[in-house]
Amino acid sequence: MLERYAEDYKNGTKPFFLASSYAGPHLPYVIPDEYFDVSDPDDIELPESIAENFADKPTIQQNYSDHWAFDTMTEEQSRKLIAVYWGYVTMLEREFKRILDALERFGLTDNAAVVFSSDHGEFTGSHRLHYKGPAMYEDIYRTGGIIRIPGCEPQVRNEFVSLLDLTATFLDIAGLDTSPAVDFRSLVPIVRGEKPEWPETILCEFHGHHFPVAQRILRGRRYKLVINPESRNEFYDLKRDPNELKNRYNDPLLREVRDEMMRDLYDQLRERGDSFYHWMTSMFPIRELDYDPTMSGMDESTYRRRTRTRRRRACRAGPSTAITAVLNQLEAAGPNATTVPPLRYARGLAVRCQVSRKAHCLAVSNERRNPGRSGGLPGCSAESAARVAPGLQGPGSTRAGRADRKSWRRAGDGRRPPASGGRIRARRVPRAQNLAGACQARAHFRARRDY
Repeated sequence: MLERYAEDYKNGTKPFFLASSYAGPHLPYVIPDEYFDVSDPDDIELPESIAENFADKPTIQQNYSDHWAFDTMTEEQSRKLIAVYWGYVTMLEREFKRILDALERFGLTDNAAVVFSSDHGEFTGSHRLHYKGPAMYEDIYRTGGIIRIPGCEPQVRNEFVSLLDLTATFLDIAGLDTSPAVDFRSLVPIVRGEKPEWPETILCEFHGHHFPVAQRILRGRRYKLVINPESRNEFYDLKRDPNELKNRYNDPLLREVRDEMMRDLYDQLRERGDSFYHWMTSMFPIRELDYDPTMSGMDESTYRRRTRTRRRRACRAGPSTAITAVLNQLEAAGPNATTVPPLRYARGLAVRCQVSRKAHCLAVSNERRNPGRSGGLPGCSAESAARVAPGLQGPGSTRAGRADRKSWRRAGDGRRPPASGGRIRARRVPRAQNLAGACQARAHFRARRDY
């Protein structure tokens, strides 16, 4: 494939982008014998963090160690496993060198940018763990990265960068607009030796693997904060404890810097639109807030940021207001409308209204039943309500109940629909039938209020 792309490039037909991904080095370490035995287990030094005892650590880490049955392995087996891992790495390095050799053979070394990295690290015995998972240690999150751009001098940089920065980097190398790479930035200025303004911390995310947990990291030059909502948080002094064996989250001497990083993490999560921050307000020292945390994220500013359309904002007040908005949209759409877009709003209620050539349908589902409170539809015109009401039907399974509802719809005589036990559902009714008795019908129905 590279040969074909190189030929097109030389002929001036088009530039190329080639990505080569490998599954390893990943468990299980199934590799050819020449690489399986390339490293001598006696030469392997066990990681210092193998002394991990999980004291004052999240319980899930001990569970994860048990999941991989680390304690069932002897020291000799651990050394052999690490040796095989390095053999796996050696095999992939040789494969990568084949690509570099091909670039040189095709005369593209001085014209092609090359990037080498990995999606994550590997425990392989560190912290008595294997693979990757719900433990946000440096072994997993600090990975190597090499970027070569023609014309740039070799150097080593220590800025915090993310794999997600590569999207903007590739766009920049291609001379394209990098703005679509939201929240991330091109690494080209760094590779060129420039010193752009750069963040002093980096935020990392974990969304569950083997164990269904969510975690966030804020990593600075010296300190590292890990938020574990299901358990205890972690705070490490990487200068004094590079192996992350001592959790100092509750250390009073580090409380000030810990709280400052907590606030910084919180602000970055809000800026990204990461809803992980919502519950942090009630659990951690976030200091002053500029919104009401009791709204569970549905306050005015947050809702506006997360809402894409004005229709959804119209339904924030509650079930009754939302249903009114649906009916008013029906009225505004007129009898020849083809579609009224769906509406959604908070507090457990969902409204969806469709107007088609064959049917009107209003579906209302209130999962939080509260028979003691009910309300009407303020601000809703009778004509709008009448267009939908003939199609309403409360849930029920008896033949008599269905017949009663059918006669109510057919007659359009203004009787209330049968009680629905806290849930109101709409049944599709032919358009002509629905509109025929609209002017005479008196539509009434109850919406269980949930606020």
